[in-house]
Amino acid sequence: MAGKSTFLRSVAVNLVLAQIGAPVCAKAFTFSPVRLYSSMRIADNLAENTSTFYAELKKLKSIIDEVKKHEKIFILLDEILRGTNSLDRHAGSEALIRQLLKENAVAVIATHDVELATLENEYQTAISNYHFDVQVEGEELYFDYKLKRGVCQSMNASLLMKKIGIEF
Repeated sequence: MAGKSTFLRSVAVNLVLAQIGAPVCAKAFTFSPVRLYSSMRIADNLAENTSTFYAELKKLKSIIDEVKKHEKIFILLDEILRGTNSLDRHAGSEALIRQLLKENAVAVIATHDVELATLENEYQTAISNYHFDVQVEGEELYFDYKLKRGVCQSMNASLLMKKIGIEF
């Protein structure tokens, strides 16, 4: 709700616009010509008997194959491996990030997995954590939609769950 996925889409659209010589929606925009790859908004396909998880795996495989070619690409990933259990999701996401780092890939990754943020300690020159924050006043949430350095510390999901009747 704070704007992670929208931010990724905005980066992608502006990169495509810039590469075709069109104006971008930004005060400033510096880029190098790259091929854009993303894994966002993956859906199942009943006609092909493909689950959301398997569809994402196929997309990630194509990205890994491109990364191994060592060409100039830019990767956008939104909630990696969301179609599996939390333990496999975390282990797989961490392994993928480490593999991308090993191959010197450039990526922007949006996640709710706060544990993945600890990779910044190990890869201080390669990983930077940013977040969108929310302010809570009483029972209401207020988003400023501004990108901030570090890991988000607010627990807005708990407030929203309470509002719909989940009792803690």
